[in-house]
Amino acid sequence: MPPSFPLSPVELHLFAMREALHQAGRGQAPELTFSGLIRILGENSHTLVILVFSLLNMIPGAPGWGGIVALAMFGFASAMLLARPVRLPRFAGDRRVPAKLLLKLLERLARYSRALARISFPRLPALVSETTGRPFALIVMVLCLPMVVPIPFMNAIPNVGVAVMCLSRLNRDGLGLIIGIAIGAIGFLVDAWIIWLVVSLGFSAGGFLGS
Repeated sequence: MPPSFPLSPVELHLFAMREALHQAGRGQAPELTFSGLIRILGENSHTLVILVFSLLNMIPGAPGWGGIVALAMFGFASAMLLARPVRLPRFAGDRRVPAKLLLKLLERLARYSRALARISFPRLPALVSETTGRPFALIVMVLCLPMVVPIPFMNAIPNVGVAVMCLSRLNRDGLGLIIGIAIGAIGFLVDAWIIWLVVSLGFSAGGFLGS
């Protein structure tokens, strides 16, 4: 049953997602595939799908987990850019995630969203209108690039930026979108520096061993 107090757009999405997950979990295995999760979220709900997968990318997983999730987010943003439904190749779509974990994640996000609703509300609408979907998708794609690199903690800061961008877009908050882009840009620069450092150390070690 929905809460009696007014809900922000993000909270409305989260409430619907929790209900759908409860329905999907009845009488089925306690796990969902990525493709199954996308069907619940909606194949044309690009921003919402990217948001949920950015949250999944904050959960520690097996080696390669972060890179696969980031690659999936890149694909979702590409679909948004091309105005196509969200799809995943089988190797990624068959990845499983526990339904209980998803519900816990949504409940935690719902608490954060209630607090966020006090400071995130519709403003600067031109930045979050339907016509800004493609620029938004391009920014997400750029931020996902370093997260695919298999270096620990590479996804931390840019991933937070993507999550803030998605939350703000769903809440029609143009100022929040700017803040999310700024966080993502900082994360991108930090990741670029780490990649350059790792590559430089690799070349240095190779030269040392070859001498």
